[in-house]
Amino acid sequence: MKWTNLILAGVFTLFAIFQFNDPDALVWILMYGVLAEVCGFAAFGKGHADITLAVMLLCILLAFAHFPGLQAFITNDDGMS
Repeated sequence: MKWTNLILAGVFTLFAIFQFNDPDALVWILMYGVLAEVCGFAAFGKGHADITLAVMLLCILLAFAHFPGLQAFITNDDGMS
């Protein structure tokens, strides 16, 4: 499990780095950065269940906040997808 968490921490760090040109980059950089931190701490046995739960709930709330944009993307009829 240690290696899985280390790999996930690295992947989330790369995701955060490559968000620099996104219109809402700060939101995504913070989200991916926090996820990388949680995975990094978990890899070394320093994870906390309450912090992990709070991050999970925050990610779920952000997913629901972006749902209208996803719905508009799916139902667009301008030929672009």
